[in-house]
Amino acid sequence: MKIFIQSIPRETASKIHEFKDMKTGKKLNKTKSATACKDSYQPLYSTKLGGLNTGLLDNVENPWYVERKEAEELKLKAEIDRLAVKTDKTEKEVKEFNRLSEQYDLMKLDYARNREAAISKLGKGWEYLADKKEITRQELLEKKHGRTPGFYTNRPFRKTDSKEDITFMHTFKVSLNDGTTVIDTNNPDHELAYYFLLASKYVANSKREYLEHKYPYATHYISMQEEDEELALKARKLRNDAVVRLSSEDLTDEYKQMICNILNWTKVSLTSSQLYNLISSKIESANVNKPNNDVAQFMKLAKMIDTPTGRTYLKNGSLLKELVNNRIVSSNQDTYVWVSRGITLGSNFDEAVSFLDDPNKSTHIDSLKKELKAKLVA
Repeated sequence: MKIFIQSIPRETASKIHEFKDMKTGKKLNKTKSATACKDSYQPLYSTKLGGLNTGLLDNVENPWYVERKEAEELKLKAEIDRLAVKTDKTEKEVKEFNRLSEQYDLMKLDYARNREAAISKLGKGWEYLADKKEITRQELLEKKHGRTPGFYTNRPFRKTDSKEDITFMHTFKVSLNDGTTVIDTNNPDHELAYYFLLASKYVANSKREYLEHKYPYATHYISMQEEDEELALKARKLRNDAVVRLSSEDLTDEYKQMICNILNWTKVSLTSSQLYNLISSKIESANVNKPNNDVAQFMKLAKMIDTPTGRTYLKNGSLLKELVNNRIVSSNQDTYVWVSRGITLGSNFDEAVSFLDDPNKSTHIDSLKKELKAKLVA
């Protein structure tokens, strides 16, 4: 996929920025006298990250993850345990107990086989990917590019580093033309450059974001106007699919509210028209070429309506956001803790959602809901 990076015209003392095309009379938008002159950028240290800002630390879906149906396993196990302790089981209950036990064992065996097969394909050092639902973009690209784990590390440079200690990202540099720079993400180095530039304060993610002064230090922006046909078609299709999904009958106002809650698009209950307008504006303004953009996140959650497990996830995810917004549960560095009892619901959002779906935690869940109800009434 090709991405176009455009330089931002800047006034120059030599008046180069006023040079015009002799044929069309349009400004060339140049700021340098020689075509060989370029702006070069490399990952800089970030105090917030405690390392280099490589643009590779965001979490993405792991394509090598072997999914385990934990929620279904827990429900099966709970029903099996319930029948197991029953001393006066009827013939029908005995058959049901045996059927569920067999189903439970087959489910565990199927997962074990799939996991073993995945691990054998992943190769040495990458076995752990089979067990992680999400990984960092760094891990994704290292595996995709055939690198070793940690090859794209964002470890900062140290004065004591020897020549052997220098990492790939210590010397990684991206040079941008005065005018248009084309990068092809099919090239591993270009793909690295793209995600690095997305995270850079010197490159606006779109011309609109630059014009809205969201990138005051920007010297370039990622063009959304001069994308190649493949990219433009993909962008249109993604937006069109999102609009169709938004207008579908199964995406009720209740589900729209849940999705908006989970994505932190609102903290209050909205009317039907408000929900539609909010989601529609997010779809329209999203940069679909940016990782984890609003359209991608909306579609990911909207697809969950199609399955019982997904619908349960939306319900509990929305509940979790309400608990956080009403300060019943704290969310510090993505760890969710029940404030009044000091109980950890999970070390990330998905784990906390699973807690709210665990039948063995029903007493805690009821208490959380009561606390929320009391807060809302007050």
